[in-house]
Amino acid sequence: GVTLSEEMRWWGCFSALAIVVVTNIAGVEVVGKISYVLCLLVCSPPLILVLLGMGHVGSIPATNWQQLHWLHFLTSLMWNTSGFDDAGASAAEIEGPREVFPKALGISVALVTALYILPIAVGVAVEPNTELWHDGFLAKIGAELGGVALGLAMSIAGFVSSLAQLNALLCTSVREVICLAEQEGQPVPAVLGRLHPTFRTPHVGTVAFAIVMLGTLKYQFVELIAATVIFDCVSFLIQFATWIHFRWHTEPDGAFRAPLNVAGVALWSTGPIFLCCLVLFLTLSAGGDALYGTILVYISGEVLYRGYQLRR
Repeated sequence: GVTLSEEMRWWGCFSALAIVVVTNIAGVEVVGKISYVLCLLVCSPPLILVLLGMGHVGSIPATNWQQLHWLHFLTSLMWNTSGFDDAGASAAEIEGPREVFPKALGISVALVTALYILPIAVGVAVEPNTELWHDGFLAKIGAELGGVALGLAMSIAGFVSSLAQLNALLCTSVREVICLAEQEGQPVPAVLGRLHPTFRTPHVGTVAFAIVMLGTLKYQFVELIAATVIFDCVSFLIQFATWIHFRWHTEPDGAFRAPLNVAGVALWSTGPIFLCCLVLFLTLSAGGDALYGTILVYISGEVLYRGYQLRR
């Protein structure tokens, strides 16, 4: 029920970013333990919401497909159900990743899917008029089912969820940049890969990444998702192409491999590839600041990269 001014909102975002920078410099183990605790805090209120509201769930209300904004829907859907590949960026700092990652990802996919579908099913059953829905509406559903306490708990869970994602994504994203900094011929200064003398973490790269993120604090959630998903779609297309390529050209070497042959890998990749192409098409058709800003970043990055290569 509190409306923040733009200045208050910016300082709130800045404070959250500062907190996760400190935890990331402290190390992957600290990030992991904090994520575990935050996960419990995030899952508890939606679980209570579902238990209180399952009696309301009946038939699925009719959907007016003509009013559906496909671009916003698909970009939100992709953003909410992606990011699992980021776990690979910290594999070098995980004990037994070949055994841990398949189990952890299996649990995570199931948990994330349930945490989206079940509370929304209850929410739509309680308030089927989706025209009334807005950001944070599940908190209102919680207040209707469990009183002010559950509504407040749902709001806090939403904030903690965002904080937990920022904490984990900063960890994995910085390590992707560090990987480039450690490779010869890449346009990333080696200083970004410098490790903290005590924690042995990339503290310079972490702080630098956070400084870049300061420029995004003024934008709204939907705008950030639109820009992010454009990058994600291109990244996913490259990842699936790489998966097919490696399965075709490499032999088993003891690393974890999905139990699929080349045809199975290609077939498995068809759905996500089609979805990525559809989202890119819809984004190009819609235009807007997110599209033009992303294109500018792509062009700038390519020019800087090629210029760096020529200088060498």
